[in-house]
Amino acid sequence: ARVNDPEARNSEHVVLGVHLVAPESAQARRLARGSNQNASWIKGATTGAANFARKVGAVDVDARGGKVVLEDIRGAARVRTRAGSVEWRGKISAPVDLESRAGGLRLAVTPDSAFWVDAEAHAGSVRSELPVDYLRKPDATAPTVRLRAHAGAIRIVAV
Repeated sequence: ARVNDPEARNSEHVVLGVHLVAPESAQARRLARGSNQNASWIKGATTGAANFARKVGAVDVDARGGKVVLEDIRGAARVRTRAGSVEWRGKISAPVDLESRAGGLRLAVTPDSAFWVDAEAHAGSVRSELPVDYLRKPDATAPTVRLRAHAGAIRIVAV
């Protein structure tokens, strides 16, 4: 994954992670062969930095594969993945643009979010599982959330 954040480039530490999940069988095979390699280093295993935790500012991610999880992002976010799902967890307070070529999108939002949705799934469904009175009503200045799944489903759910 690549992060394009001018503020992050000038800082000493960048909190970045792509949540990659390996099939249980891949980890079991490695252990059965007697490997002493830490499971977190197995391609696809969950890494120590499993999400973009409490990131302040804009986030721009281009990933080739795996699951990307963004949590508590306070600025604008743009995520593109070729093969893998994208999950957003937290309040929507700035524009969000999530796109996956082959994988689903999951938007888990807090009740204090107010936003407009522009969602499209080419080969999949779009479904909101939010209670009718869960979110605040957006005004004209509320951010827009753009969701595009070319081969996968889009789900909007409560945190």
